[in-house]
Amino acid sequence: MDSVLPYVQKCPESVIKNFMVSDAGCANRTSGTCASGISYRLGGRTIWRCGCCNPNFQVTPSVDDYLYYIDAVDMAGNKKQ
Repeated sequence: MDSVLPYVQKCPESVIKNFMVSDAGCANRTSGTCASGISYRLGGRTIWRCGCCNPNFQVTPSVDDYLYYIDAVDMAGNKKQ
């Protein structure tokens, strides 16, 4: 995720806004056993995206923004092993 954040910061506000969504996580985060969540800093905030019960990043982008998300996925590469 760290390699993608500089790119995201240069994207249109509509894309940045979707990366700024944070959630509370689930019981696994509270107990410290979460292995699926991601955390990153963007816009001076720490963002947490739980991935235990659902994909940790879900968004319905506008057609104009598709390429920004495709580029971000390409930059991120493979998920953690």
